[in-house]
Amino acid sequence: MKVVLLEVSGWGGMCHYTYNLCERLSRPEVKVFQITKADYELNNLPRQFRLEKLLRTDQNYFKKWYLIWRILVREQADIFHVQSLITARKDFMGFFIMKLLPFKVVYTAHNVLPHDEEERRAFGMKFAFRWIYRLSDFVITHSEQDKNDIMDTCGVSPARLMTIPHGDYDFCRMVSQESRPAVRKRFKIRDDEKLVLFFGALRRYKGVQKLISALATVGCRELRMKLLIVGQRVDERYFDELESLIAEKGLSDRVILIGKYVPFEEIGDFFKAADIVALPYQHIYDSGVLRLAFSFAKPVIATRVGIFNQLVADGENGFLVDDDTSAIAEVLVQVQQMKEDKLQAMGEYSTHTFGEMLSWERIAAETARIYQNLLGI
Repeated sequence: MKVVLLEVSGWGGMCHYTYNLCERLSRPEVKVFQITKADYELNNLPRQFRLEKLLRTDQNYFKKWYLIWRILVREQADIFHVQSLITARKDFMGFFIMKLLPFKVVYTAHNVLPHDEEERRAFGMKFAFRWIYRLSDFVITHSEQDKNDIMDTCGVSPARLMTIPHGDYDFCRMVSQESRPAVRKRFKIRDDEKLVLFFGALRRYKGVQKLISALATVGCRELRMKLLIVGQRVDERYFDELESLIAEKGLSDRVILIGKYVPFEEIGDFFKAADIVALPYQHIYDSGVLRLAFSFAKPVIATRVGIFNQLVADGENGFLVDDDTSAIAEVLVQVQQMKEDKLQAMGEYSTHTFGEMLSWERIAAETARIYQNLLGI
């Protein structure tokens, strides 16, 4: 069986997901090829699969699809598994053409629709996704809610849908070398201070502004607590708003704001330093950052949205809160009062509870069964 997986960014969470899936899918009887960008972030990691670094930012849209189709034909692919799209509102045309070629198309819906409100409401976006789901021979989702949404809004048969969870991020833990005390010292975190981490691309729907405002409330002002916010600047205007809010609230000495993309080798440093990970999202389907917290045995503060409702057990491995500044503030006060060993035990709960369910070996096995069923083998 020959499987070609497409991941177009070459960096970030989708890149990390696809690497782990390809590595576990690769076996003597399964030849795996991944198509990605020329500046592939994980180029130095060991791998069993073949890497095709074809895509570049300066290529026009049709050139990219031509290169993809050429690989599919050259390798006589049995399965074409799409992990990420080139341009969502155009790619349904590529899916139409792929239906004419002799291979099966699998699409992983990491998000049912784009998260950002403006992008989700863009002209033709829902139309394009509806056709992408309908034209795929099989669609993989990460939660039952996502599966139901696709069935309800796009008319996809449940026989062509399956839920397979997002895997762990243990491979980030393996490459992290710096110790927790050393990392905390670098960020100037005292031993008696709790460190709350927000990690990931800085987008408005993730609710970072409410986390900052929560720390500024009357009940939190005396806490021995710092907030570390780190992630790529996606929207410069939003980043400027966060900087202004930190200054306005008088939190310049309590909030560390780092607006940059973090290479995977450095991700572990931030999670090692943290006592708890904050996920104050207003909207979410699934979250790679939640899996990062699990892999580094960190409890979380998460709003009651999307996958958080399924994987965060309130009081066991974290805290579920309403999308409200005062609710987040109450939990911050509670975290400050907790002993380090209690927080550590909450973090380890996730590892023990979800370790097997989120293992890449299991995920790859379930994915391979989908391929086999599509091919009748």
